[in-house]
Amino acid sequence: MKKSFLRMFAAGILFSLCALPAAAQSGTGTTMTSSSRVNWITRQFVSSVALDTKKAGIELPSGRNAATVRMHMKLPLLIKDPLLSLCIDNNSLLGDFILDNTLSFEQITDIIEAGKMTQDVFSSDGLTLSTVNTVNMNEIGRLFIRQKYPYTPQQPIDSVSSRPYTGIIIDARGSLPVQGEYVESSVSPCFFPEIWNE
Repeated sequence: MKKSFLRMFAAGILFSLCALPAAAQSGTGTTMTSSSRVNWITRQFVSSVALDTKKAGIELPSGRNAATVRMHMKLPLLIKDPLLSLCIDNNSLLGDFILDNTLSFEQITDIIEAGKMTQDVFSSDGLTLSTVNTVNMNEIGRLFIRQKYPYTPQQPIDSVSSRPYTGIIIDARGSLPVQGEYVESSVSPCFFPEIWNE
């Protein structure tokens, strides 16, 4: 009970700290906006970021470089909330590992900054500068793999399958029973899923 309370308290502190920069950007005076989406098939975290140069008080065309620098500097803060809410396994979010100091926000920032950025583009009215950042989620997954050498399994006993084997398909649509609980929940994709066969 105490551990659960401490975890909730720490999560509340992280949320409030993370929400401060976002709150400064929200409201009627919003200068920068972002939207993110995750593609678990291609393992990409894609964020679209836009800067309203008029609201930011940047004079164009002389301030184009300043607008680009500001957008790139604010990028990690703008996309941190959806990124830190990615599920690592059935118990943890990415943000949990920053809370317990397993990872640092600097490591996540380095991965964001190493992502692919599209060329900055102005909107048709010439006031909004936008770009798209694509983070390779395999780089985040690498942070959790500690072993240095791959595991070499033993040679399996020969067996003859009744038909060609292509893998396991798990249909996880809808609500499913939660392991060890008397409730049902929907399945969320994560970096290291666990499959229970009980």
